Amino acid sequence: MRQRFLQLNPTIRSSPSQGIEPPLYRDQELNQFIGIHPVKEIHKLNVTFSMPDMNYMYNTKMLSFVAHIIGYEGKGSLYEALDNKEYINALTAGNGISGNNFKDFNLSLELTELGEENIDDILEITFAYLNFLKQTVPAAYLYDEQQVLTQVSFNYQEEIKATKLANQIALNMQHYPEVDYLSGDYRMDGFNIQQWQEILGYLNADNFRVTLVSQSIHTQHKAPWYHTPYAVTDIDLDVRKLLNDTSWSDFNFQLPPENPYLGGEIKLEQLDFNSLTPINIEDKLGWKTWFKQDVSYRVPKGNIYLGLDLPNGIASKRNQTMMRMFCDLFLDSVSEQHYQAEMAGLYYNIYAHNGGITIYTSGLSNRQHELLLTLIDTMLKPNFVESRFKEIKRQLIKHWNNSESNRPISLLFSHLNSTLIPKVANSLELAEILADVSFAEFLAFHSTLFNAVNAEMLIYGNWNTQQALNINALVEQRFSHATKVEENVRANVKLDRIGVEKQRVPVEHSDNAAIIYLQGNKTVDDKTDVVEKAWFILCSQILAPYAFNYLRTEQQLGYLAGSGYMPLCNVLGLVVYVQSHEVENSELERHIGLCIEGFIKELDHLELDEFNAHKQAVIHQYQEQPANLNQKCQQLWVSVGNKDYEFNHKSRIVEELQLATLDELQQWAKTNLLEQFATGYQISTE
Repeated sequence: MRQRFLQLNPTIRSSPSQGIEPPLYRDQELNQFIGIHPVKEIHKLNVTFSMPDMNYMYNTKMLSFVAHIIGYEGKGSLYEALDNKEYINALTAGNGISGNNFKDFNLSLELTELGEENIDDILEITFAYLNFLKQTVPAAYLYDEQQVLTQVSFNYQEEIKATKLANQIALNMQHYPEVDYLSGDYRMDGFNIQQWQEILGYLNADNFRVTLVSQSIHTQHKAPWYHTPYAVTDIDLDVRKLLNDTSWSDFNFQLPPENPYLGGEIKLEQLDFNSLTPINIEDKLGWKTWFKQDVSYRVPKGNIYLGLDLPNGIASKRNQTMMRMFCDLFLDSVSEQHYQAEMAGLYYNIYAHNGGITIYTSGLSNRQHELLLTLIDTMLKPNFVESRFKEIKRQLIKHWNNSESNRPISLLFSHLNSTLIPKVANSLELAEILADVSFAEFLAFHSTLFNAVNAEMLIYGNWNTQQALNINALVEQRFSHATKVEENVRANVKLDRIGVEKQRVPVEHSDNAAIIYLQGNKTVDDKTDVVEKAWFILCSQILAPYAFNYLRTEQQLGYLAGSGYMPLCNVLGLVVYVQSHEVENSELERHIGLCIEGFIKELDHLELDEFNAHKQAVIHQYQEQPANLNQKCQQLWVSVGNKDYEFNHKSRIVEELQLATLDELQQWAKTNLLEQFATGYQISTE
């Protein structure tokens, strides 16, 4: 490599990098209010402060530390002050563009409708908090906690691919001295009061820009490239002086307390686990728990999945809607309470599925079970507020309505899912139902949601067997009140006919779209199921480039075109789709049929070397090892969900793929994909 670069012109090799002299903002571009009118409904406020290059602070991470303090969401925080007035849904601090002579420090606020009506009040509260920080010296534990987490991250880095590591090091070489190429991102050498004061000094109202993104903006200009409508006004000197002088004495601001999730020793547990796959540590009616100690990645972390089948949550489409509403409102209600957990390297989520809900936690293992138990306790006895119910309800209705309004192809897939899984509400049904749900009805629904439960749990990571047994017992005890029941059946329409049924779906859009869904039409046992999956997966691998090339490149039918493997509730299938702005739906239907016919002819002329290359690509994909503990646990949880309790389904598919021949694939495709033999639906817009 050195020899190659020595061939460059000596003057090029010796030229020092030229710094940027012009500032990012001229004086007239600061202290401005910028309004942007978006296409979608957004309510976002950015407060941006201009700074010079701050990279020299890399060894203290003081800029990140200040952002951490401002972004705190607990008692006495800026977030709490704005949230209590129902002005915001979210707040983040610190992110912004940077270069070798500039750095933007951003406060980004996701506004409620009430917040957008009170921008002036939001700015006054924000500057009151900044003035509070300028008069405050943070306690040593605040920096020390971040230092501990950074050191743990450095000591227990998970493996990444060599190409990604090389990219990271190459980037670090542009910013750090040679000694810190590997550790520069993790250095926190100590709190620096001069740097603390310097950073806060830039956070003033004579050095900022305010940007509001909202459809309520009345614009005067259009951006030259993307034609975005916007407006610009100067912020008066009197307003800036008012903000700079805003007193914080009327607010109960305070810095974060010590983080309760950072107590205890962070260490690797002794290995006491011999099985290569998870073991079943409890199995009885309504409760099943799997455990595997991590012996591969050896990091002090873990993951816990708790899947809850809830008969009352899926009893009707109305109940499904309220269950999904519950998940979003619950996450909103605990965000402040569990902010410290996230700051301590813990992550959590709760999401709805066709049978109920799943709770997921990950991160450092030593206190993770405490987070899980607190989440369950709050979930069973939440303290919901009607004003937040109304705001989350508004957001969800907007999201569900928007999810299918932009692309006809999305509507067709939604219609297909509704046809195949008729008991599950689609997005438009969810939005329509939720609009009619009152707060009182929602609370009544929640009071019965956990009366009957079927639980399945996976504990994977840095825990020994006794610790896993203890976690399982504590979690199970939380549900002692609930009746334990059998697992909910995931209902999917298994087509028992030969033929492709054609349907048209009315869509209010200028584009046309069409899809064809072909379902596995055999009643199979476990062995045959693996064989059929192998054929579907291999066929999808070869079909994907052919369908894209035929539909988009050769026929130029539209910008959204392709195919894919599409199992639904473990019923096998594949789909071919296209969306077009120019071509009529009848032509799209015809070309999808021609695409499949052409593909089968293509298979007849496929060279053995090409077939083997496709086969090896699929085998490599299925044999590829997970890169980290999170990915490994996700794979194991998928196996649990698929009832693959031997945890060998992927390896069995690989075995079948290795035995597959080109002749067999050609015959399988003809008997499963040709219209006269196939089973499925062809759906298009009208």
